[in-house]
Amino acid sequence: MNATTTAAAPPDRYPWVLIGLLWVVAFLNAADRNILIAVLPILKTEFGLSNSQLALLGSVFFWVYAVGAFVAGRIGDSVRRTRVILYGLIFWSVATGASALASGFALLLALRGLVAVGESAYYPTATALIGDWHRPEMRSRALSIHQTAVFAGAGLGAVATGYIAERLSWHAPFLIFGAIGLIHAVFLSRMLKDAPIRHTAVEADKPAEPIGIVLRIPPAVLLCLIFALATGASTGVTFWAPFYVNKELGMNLANSAWVGAATINTAGFLSVPLGGLLADTLAKRTPIGRFVMSADFIIRDSGLVDEHAPDAIQIAAHNLPDEALVYLLGSRYCETDRLTDLAWSLFGKTPLGWPRVQAIVDYVHNHIRFDYEQARPTKGAYEAYVEKQGVCRDYAHLAIAFCRCMNIPARYCTGYLGDIGVPVVGVMDFSAWFEAFLGGRWYAFDARNNQPRIGRVLIARGRDASDVALSNTFGPNTLESFRVWADVVETEAA
Repeated sequence: MNATTTAAAPPDRYPWVLIGLLWVVAFLNAADRNILIAVLPILKTEFGLSNSQLALLGSVFFWVYAVGAFVAGRIGDSVRRTRVILYGLIFWSVATGASALASGFALLLALRGLVAVGESAYYPTATALIGDWHRPEMRSRALSIHQTAVFAGAGLGAVATGYIAERLSWHAPFLIFGAIGLIHAVFLSRMLKDAPIRHTAVEADKPAEPIGIVLRIPPAVLLCLIFALATGASTGVTFWAPFYVNKELGMNLANSAWVGAATINTAGFLSVPLGGLLADTLAKRTPIGRFVMSADFIIRDSGLVDEHAPDAIQIAAHNLPDEALVYLLGSRYCETDRLTDLAWSLFGKTPLGWPRVQAIVDYVHNHIRFDYEQARPTKGAYEAYVEKQGVCRDYAHLAIAFCRCMNIPARYCTGYLGDIGVPVVGVMDFSAWFEAFLGGRWYAFDARNNQPRIGRVLIARGRDASDVALSNTFGPNTLESFRVWADVVETEAA
C-alpha cells in the first residue's frame, strides 16, 4: 500500500483537504479508545472484574500510549510521516476489532495495550504533518480544527458505542469501529501525501535529533508536566463518569454515555477552535513570541570629566603598534574610500595630533543635525555626511572615518552616558562616541555632545557599530520598546 499515491487536489486547497482527512482519523483515534469506557458496566459483569482491574485497563492504555508517543515521534522525524499515520491507523483498527474476541481480563488488557501502541503513532506525526502543510499564520487554527475531532470522537464514539452495545452486544462496537478504520485507511492510501519540502531528518541527510535534546529544554519539560497533570485529571473524570452514571442513576449505556462523556467533551469541542483563533491572532502581533531582557547595576566611577590632552601628538603610520593598525582601515559604516579626498580638503592644513582630531569633532558636531526620526540601521558615515542629520552613532561614524582618512587610528565605542552635570534633554538612550589613538594611548571624543562629560560607562569597542551591536537577532523580529537609565547614586560619606 503506497501512502504517497494521490488523487488530484489543487495545491492551495490540499492543506485543508488534509485537515478533513486527518479529522476522521483523529475521530477514530479518540472513538476507538473510548469504546471500552462505554461498555465498562457490561465487562465488569461478564468477566467478574473489580474496580481496580477496570482502572488498570485505563491506566495501561495511557502508559503504553505515553511511551509509544516518544518512539513514534522519533520515527515520524526519520521516515515519511504519511506512512506512520497510515500504518498506525491500520494497526490500531485491527487491534480494536480483535478486542471483540477477548474472553477474559488478561487478553482484554493485552489488546488494550496493542490499541495504545497503534494510536500512539498518530498524534505526534499528524500534528507535524499539519505543521508542514500550513503556514505559520494559519497553523494554530488548522491544529485546533483537527483537535475538535478528539472531543467529537470521545463523546460521539462513546454514545454510538452505547447504542450499538444496547441493541447488539458489547462485541459489536469494537468490530464496527475497527472496520471503519480499515476502510478509511484504504481511502487515505490514495489521498494522503507528505508536504513538498525536505522536512524530515532522513530527507535532509542529517542525523535524527535525539529526544534527549527536547528533555534538556526546561520550558518543554514544564509543558509536558502541565499537560500530563491536565490529561490525568480529565482522563480520570471521562473514564469513570459513564460508569458512575450507569451505576448510580440507573441509566442505560447510551444515556450514560450522553451524560458522562458527550457533555464533558462538548466543552472541549467548542473551546478549542476559539483557542486556535486567539493563538493565530496573537501570533500576528508577536510572530515569534515576546522576549524581555532587563539589567540594573551600579558602576563606581571616578566622577572626573573626560581626559583632555591638547598636547597629545599624532604617531606616524609606520610607527603605530600592530593592534592600532586595524583602526586605520575602512569598515562597514566608515567608508574611508568615499571620504578620503573630502577629509584632506577639510583637515589637511590643521595641526597634527589633538588639534586635528578636535577640528574633526567640531566639524562633525556642526555639520550633522541630531534627529531620532532619521536613524536607520543601514546608514553609514558617507550618507550621514550627505544627509546632514542622524543620531549619535552617525556622528561617531563620520568622525571615525575622517580620522582614519587622516591616518589617525579611531575606534567606535558604545555605552551609557547619563545627563550628569549637564541639563537633562529628552529621553535617555544608549550613547555612541569614539576613541582616537594619540601619543601612544587612546582618548575619548564625543562628536555628538562635543564637550567633556562625567560618568561615561563603556560597554564595548569595535571598528564600527557592526562590531558592537547591542543585540544580534537571527530571524524576523520587532523591537516593541526599550528604556535606558543612568542616574547618579548618592552615597553617604564613610
